[in-house]
Amino acid sequence: MSSEFNPYIKREPGDLVNAGDWNNMQVEIKKDISDKIRQAVDDIESVPHAQDSDKLGNKSVHELSEEIVNMALQQIAKRTGYLLLFKRLEPGETNIVEHNLKTFPLVQVFILDRFPIVYTEDNDERVAGEAYFFLYNRKAEQRLRATAGGASVEIERSSSGDAQFGIAWSELLALYGIRPDPRWSLANLENEFWSALFKDPNDRFDDDDYSHSPWFSRCCGEGRKISQVESSGDWDDIYLKIVARKTINTFSSPPETAPDDIEVVHYNFDKLGLTYQSGGGNAARISERRVFDGTIEKSASNEAARVMVLLKV
Repeated sequence: MSSEFNPYIKREPGDLVNAGDWNNMQVEIKKDISDKIRQAVDDIESVPHAQDSDKLGNKSVHELSEEIVNMALQQIAKRTGYLLLFKRLEPGETNIVEHNLKTFPLVQVFILDRFPIVYTEDNDERVAGEAYFFLYNRKAEQRLRATAGGASVEIERSSSGDAQFGIAWSELLALYGIRPDPRWSLANLENEFWSALFKDPNDRFDDDDYSHSPWFSRCCGEGRKISQVESSGDWDDIYLKIVARKTINTFSSPPETAPDDIEVVHYNFDKLGLTYQSGGGNAARISERRVFDGTIEKSASNEAARVMVLLKV
């Protein structure tokens, strides 16, 4: 086997990489992987050809190539200087981020909004609350109703109703390098996920900032294994909801801008600082949230700002 590899799309140092290059590279990767898998299958002469001999782990060549490409693209994003961070910014304090990207990265900051949820307490009572991160079953729990008061919330809908929130949990597990063992319980995997999500360089969030749905509580209480969740068909329906918001501000923008009064300072090629200025001797931050009856409630707060930060080289 040759040890020499040619680039799919050749570019010289300093050349611009455009969207067409990115799309064409994905096509070339998929084709290359598919051809190599097909060649490997065809080269097996000692095993009689059976109905499923073109599959590995019950996955077809197409399914395998799609899975490998998706994993490869996640790694490419990491190696090309891209960081996704979740930070907790205290008013008036500078949060130091050691990114080690060896240059000044482009910085985008999005405020994380609290949104209404329904979760289960120890007595199996369904309680209405709020969170910044929420694990749920997309198929079974698009709408949840609390036991006390009967409050009902739509988990996936945006405030304008024109889109759905939700990130596939399996994609996030791959992003944070978590490889679930089929023998693990769902509760163990959830603990691993929260630990990875709030691990440096991300910040630790408060316990009431994140939660899971009644479906999760029931499965964790029953001690269900990952293999059982997969066999039941629920695995691909597990999603995480976050609401990350940023406004493009003009002179006529209202005061409820997002994110609000956050300063970014580049110290050197490896380190930057995020300072949440509201509350630190300045006016209190004006926040808004959508309550259960659909109205917008505004309030002044000096609490920490929860933000999503994107760094790109």
